[in-house]
Parts: sequence; C-alpha cells; structure tokens
Amino acid sequence: MTPPVRRSSLIALLLLPALAACGHVPLSASELHTVARPAFVARIELDAGPRSTVFRDLSSQASRLQGLAPAEGDRRLAAKLAQGATPFEVAERLRIGVVRRLPETTPWTYAVPASEVSGVLQSLLVEEQPQRRPDVRQLERLGADTLIELVVERYGMQGEGGAPGIYVSGRARMTRLNSGATYYARSFSYRMPSSAELPLDPLVIAREPRRFGEALSRLLDQAAAQIAQDLQPGGHSGRDAQRAGTPPSLDDEADSLPRDAGSRPTELPGDALPAP
Repeated sequence: MTPPVRRSSLIALLLLPALAACGHVPLSASELHTVARPAFVARIELDAGPRSTVFRDLSSQASRLQGLAPAEGDRRLAAKLAQGATPFEVAERLRIGVVRRLPETTPWTYAVPASEVSGVLQSLLVEEQPQRRPDVRQLERLGADTLIELVVERYGMQGEGGAPGIYVSGRARMTRLNSGATYYARSFSYRMPSSAELPLDPLVIAREPRRFGEALSRLLDQAAAQIAQDLQPGGHSGRDAQRAGTPPSLDDEADSLPRDAGSRPTELPGDALPAP
C-alpha cells in the first residue's frame, strides 16, 4: 500500500486544474498547525478596475445619457468610480477585514506586521496604483513561513437582471513560502443589485462617488468574512463584530436629490454625465 503523502509542491501543481474548476481548496486544521509566522499581502490586478458596463448592459440606463454613446458613458462613469475608492483602499479594506476577523490565537498573533510587509515589498511606493505580483519570497527575510495572498481581480458597476449593480471578484490563497505548496484557495464573487432599500443609480453615483466606495466596502467585508471563516478550520471564534469593523452605511438619499426640471444641454462637456 502506498503510504499517505502530505500535500507538497508537486501535489499543489497537480491540483491546479481542479482549483481552476472549483475555485476552492479548503484549509485543514493540521496544515494550519504547521504555520508559525504568516504574512498577509493584498493587491489589485493591473486591469481590475473600476470598470463600468452599466450603460451598455441596460438600455433603460443608456436612454438617460442625452445622446451620449453608452460606451462613452461607461468610460466617464468608471472615471468617477475611481474617485470613490482607490486601488490601495480596496486592497486594504479586504486585508484589514480578514485580519480583524481572525481569533487572537497562534499563528495569527505572530503574523508579520503590515508595515514590515509593505517595507520589504515596497508596496507603499505605488500604493495608489494596481501592482504586478511582488516577489513574495522576500518575506522570508522577515521570518515569514506562509503567505496569505488576497487579490481583487475585477470591481465596478454593471447591469445584470435588469438593474444596475456593484460587483467585486477575486481570490485568496495560502501557500508555504519555501515550497510553494497550496494550503488553501478560494475564488470569490459578490454583487449588490440596486433595490428600493439600496438605490444604486449610476448617475447619482457619478455625482457622489463616495456611494460607490461605501457599497463596495460592504461587498469586500462579505468576502473578508468568508475568507476569515475559511482560515479557522478548527472552529475558533473570531473577534467580536465591533472589533472586526462595521461596514459604513449607505445614505438612502438617491430619490431626494434635486432634479433639473428645466431644459438640458444637448452636449455634455468634458467628462460630465447627465444630472440624475
């Protein structure tokens, strides 16, 4: 009988096709027990966003553009969304959301401080821009033996199911630094559709990009909660909700914003979008 073999770099490579198909490799308690000093790295893919297809997806929204082409409307909206949340803020929201939800037990109490990770990877020098994957093996200089990598792959606004919505997708992965063995992996995708309780009017959001940042934060918090739960296979209870951070609330003011009842211009200057 072939003796049982623990997951290694070779087995991790063999698992890649299955990982691509299912998007989830669970973490076992025995593997977590071997981790001594984890390091967290959060980043944004180079072409992650913010993106917008809402005017191209929904004819009901495109008809509000006063003759502006839907593709141009989406380009202008994407530029406005970028004012609501920088790539650095998006990545950090996810990282902090995961870390704050982990229990104050080993190995999490021995995690490499974020400032040291940033210093070694020089991520603070490009904090406002998406980054290529850094050389994470440098983290071994800090005594790290395991990497928890959090990556946002796509985020923005789209039209799906007949309504505008905000979305985010990405992946999380835990690997052994010296061997590259995969201990854990998960793909995630969350969407928040517009509703009467939570209106997500793209023209209102273009005027107040903070609304996009607040709604996106809610989705990132959902992803963080799932990842933090995955990282506790022994059933440890995480820190209380207050310490984990409560996502900011959205003001339900979309319908109370002033409308322009008078004549509207036939051309929109610069990067402007019509008034809601």
